[in-house]
Amino acid sequence: MYRIYVLLLVLVHCVCPTVVQAVSLIVGIPSSETTHEDEVWLTQESQLSPWSPKSSLNNFSFLTYGVGKRTELSMALTSLALPKTDNASLALGFKSWLPVLSEELPHHDIRLTYGYMLPVSLNGNGVGSWGFSHFSMQHPHLKPVLQLA
Repeated sequence: MYRIYVLLLVLVHCVCPTVVQAVSLIVGIPSSETTHEDEVWLTQESQLSPWSPKSSLNNFSFLTYGVGKRTELSMALTSLALPKTDNASLALGFKSWLPVLSEELPHHDIRLTYGYMLPVSLNGNGVGSWGFSHFSMQHPHLKPVLQLA
């Protein structure tokens, strides 16, 4: 199965040579970036575990719309999985950020990012609540953004 997966990735890369933007996610912390005003951003994340005996596929879709003033509205479909789970939900929310020490350290892009999501179970398991915040910064000579959550 692993060989088929690798072959499929190589085939897609050869057939669809395009420029893409990507984010590597190690821990589930929302990005400090927000969608620009009047722009739409769609992110699809899939997690495939093809190994027996419990092979599975889990999908997460995030749609954001930039409303300006460093703020975006968001909608997420989470835990759409095979085999089916009881955790599928539709969540609505927002994310925004504020500059921190922008006059004292103008080249470090220090931010306080915060947001809220209201997930509603698609399986009849009720409504949840998820608020988040974190600090981030980018050193003027380094490109990776460092986040503290």
